[in-house]
Amino acid sequence: MRIRLVVALAFALALTAGSPARAHDPGLGAAWLRLEAGALAARVELRGVDDASHAAGADVLDVRVDGRRLAPTRVERSADPDGAVRVLLRYDVVGGRELQVAPALVRARPGHRTFVHVARADGAPIAEALLDPSAPALDVPLAD
Repeated sequence: MRIRLVVALAFALALTAGSPARAHDPGLGAAWLRLEAGALAARVELRGVDDASHAAGADVLDVRVDGRRLAPTRVERSADPDGAVRVLLRYDVVGGRELQVAPALVRARPGHRTFVHVARADGAPIAEALLDPSAPALDVPLAD
């Protein structure tokens, strides 16, 4: 578990660190999701996207429970002068056996990668993966 924390922290630092070489990166993102009572909270950070892009808003994540697509009930977006786009989302989740998370840009842009971390309300990790076009979604079993 400690190794996962170190990897997640290193990835977050790499995502937020300034670097001129990033200008040629096809895109890098991270999504932290937390399952709460009856809800799913998500924080998404993207690099290499246009702030006006539809993929940097409500459609930034394709979230499904048992195959049914969920629409966010709240979306807040902000952009940094250094080019990072941050999106906060909230989804109503009632029951279900499986959560699927698919970042939109992984399918839309060749070479884009997104690190996805899903945790319980207490912060305990449930699943995480670095998604790319060869593995575009993360399936997470939900407790009954």
